[in-house]
Amino acid sequence: MAEEKEVLLEVKDLNVTYGSGRKAFAAVQNANFQIYKGETFGLVGESGSGKTTIGRAILRILPTSGGEILYKGQKINGKIPRALDKQITREIQMIFQDPQSSLNERAKVSYIVGEGLQNVRPDLSAAQREEKVRQALLDTGLNMAVSKGLKGLHLAELAAAVGISKPYFYTFFDSLEDFSLQMMEEQRCRLLRLLEQELARPEGTWEEHVESFFRTILRHRENGILVMTQGEEADLHSRLTPERFQDFRPGQRDFFLRLMALLDIRQEDCAPEVLANLVFSCLLIYNSAPESMPFLFPSHLEETAALHVKFLVNYLGSLRNAKKDR
Repeated sequence: MAEEKEVLLEVKDLNVTYGSGRKAFAAVQNANFQIYKGETFGLVGESGSGKTTIGRAILRILPTSGGEILYKGQKINGKIPRALDKQITREIQMIFQDPQSSLNERAKVSYIVGEGLQNVRPDLSAAQREEKVRQALLDTGLNMAVSKGLKGLHLAELAAAVGISKPYFYTFFDSLEDFSLQMMEEQRCRLLRLLEQELARPEGTWEEHVESFFRTILRHRENGILVMTQGEEADLHSRLTPERFQDFRPGQRDFFLRLMALLDIRQEDCAPEVLANLVFSCLLIYNSAPESMPFLFPSHLEETAALHVKFLVNYLGSLRNAKKDR
């Protein structure tokens, strides 16, 4: 059975009237719509059709002459408790059409963007608010890159999704290429946490936990993990300066060292670069056939990948056991 979507805002038979008596003008008549949680909703109409009036009525700037406005199931038009009124002011905001009244031209972009967050989380410092925006960019970018590929990641779409301007993006990242590398660094942290959680599970053997971890990476798309294709790797590498690429490499090596530490494997028994190549080669074959490796047999790709993971886990298990025997 499909899960029902949560209605966040509902407008029912809404009427808004300007003036009274003979001078009364019905700006909105019997408007009805619902906005669901997580949904982007567009209200379209000609100039003067009442779009802004509806927005002002939702924000309680204008009184309503009929109908209901429900927010999270509570009626918010007309007379309401003070606590609910404060909640509406804090949780629903409006950007007016006049930029001179909406944006303070003397304020820095970081302040303008962080102002909304300051209203919701007044306990955060300026540095913490900026870190929240930076983290939102990385989280949103990873989600987009997983679903569309790294080449499908566009700055305009990313900035719009987070609610910032394109120039403000460069407050945090030097370029889209730099952003791509920092996304991968963020993902490495997530993968280490994933392995820690997997190994901490009380049921199952060490081998089963490790195999589950690598299978999760292998099925990266359905598990929200970014894995670049050969073409994306080549494209990103071509747009990086040699210096920036070399700056990125130690983080790669450190990730596999930390991975080995969690797996209880010594560096003396397996160089982190070797483990990296083993993992990447498995991903390469799984992701590249049949597009760029047409002489492989795509019909048996799943079996091949499963064997790759088995061989890798057995090899790592032998290294772990060798350490115990010393």
